[in-house]
Amino acid sequence: MDFIGKSTCLVVVMFGVFIAGSVYQQNGDISWKTIPAQEIVRTVSKVPEVERVSKVPEVEGWEVTGYCPCEKCCGVWATRGVNTEGSRVTSSQHVIKYGTKLIAAPKKYAFGTKMNIDGYGTWTVEDRGGKIQGNKLDVLFFEKSPDHRTDLEYSHQLALSWGRRKNVAVEVY
Repeated sequence: MDFIGKSTCLVVVMFGVFIAGSVYQQNGDISWKTIPAQEIVRTVSKVPEVERVSKVPEVEGWEVTGYCPCEKCCGVWATRGVNTEGSRVTSSQHVIKYGTKLIAAPKKYAFGTKMNIDGYGTWTVEDRGGKIQGNKLDVLFFEKSPDHRTDLEYSHQLALSWGRRKNVAVEVY
């Protein structure tokens, strides 16, 4: 008796009656063999638990550092990273405006990749950095100053307040 294919079990419910069986081939004839209900219950009870997997994996262990577009944070790129209109731009040529929040990530993450960083929110990868490798990210702070400080001084203070955080949860979309 040869069973046909890998999926030979059929389940039929007719008139409230549950029938299960296998289709097999013997001497060129295709036949049906009913499987007793006790056998089905015994087989189903042996199915292993399946671990629930979220749509977006959560990755622990990221090191996330705050930065702003000032010379202290960006070095020479604070003045080189400027477009023809005089606006500051990232390595993806994304124009940095007040309130812009973005992520600098390793090259393995394409520009435009969305990431949810615990404590920072969901933003896109729009920048790179020479020291950003492995599970390291930088997050940009660029805000208007509500007090006597310049906007860059205020943004720099926000970046310092964030600091360098280790073991941050990050979801990559």
